[in-house]
Amino acid sequence: MSRNQKRDDLIIDCHLMGFGHAEIAGDFGITRERVRQIVKERLGVSTPLKLKGDSRRQDAIAALVALEEGRTLEEVAMDRGGDKRRLAILLRQHTGLDPRRASFQAWMAAQIGKRFSSWEVLTIQPVTPDSCSSARCRIRAKCLKCGTIHEVNYRNIATGASNMCRSCSAKHRNSGIPVVDVRNAALFPNIKRASESTGLSYRAVRRNLLSGQAGARFRRASHGSTSASPLKAK
Repeated sequence: MSRNQKRDDLIIDCHLMGFGHAEIAGDFGITRERVRQIVKERLGVSTPLKLKGDSRRQDAIAALVALEEGRTLEEVAMDRGGDKRRLAILLRQHTGLDPRRASFQAWMAAQIGKRFSSWEVLTIQPVTPDSCSSARCRIRAKCLKCGTIHEVNYRNIATGASNMCRSCSAKHRNSGIPVVDVRNAALFPNIKRASESTGLSYRAVRRNLLSGQAGARFRRASHGSTSASPLKAK
């Protein structure tokens, strides 16, 4: 079934529920004339049905009560033999509630305190008041490895693209690199051990190691090396 066929089916459902052509056109982003044509093609008549507003209002109230009980809009639609989109339209028109917005707010509340690898979500706020997408949220999370707080992208931490802050990630990547101190040919299993033994900071050892200069004090050693000789300076 094509996308337009699904849309047309929903338009017919809304028509049979008594919605006017202007209401349907506004919800689906098409003109009233196009709605009239679709109804004419499917049903043979183009006049909007005149149903009592009380019945639609009752459906909206029943759906609202079910949502407040913790049920999803899909479950309510299945029980009432309708469609989720039709119920959303009813709720928006007769109760002023936007189901998508309410569901998004509940999702945001559930993310607070949630952990993704070494990240813990502290706060989450939409970029704009009407935003209903995780991609348009400002998320502040704490890196559990170092305790620093950063603004992160939800998709990155949820999919595992980001497991820790940039500083901890750099330490993690370089933690297993064997290092040779050229001055005394001392071999260290990683940058951290070289930093502790020489009294230099982790950052200083790493910067010196990655500089690639001829007179650098530290250089990489091949994995499995048991001894090393000083590197002659040029």
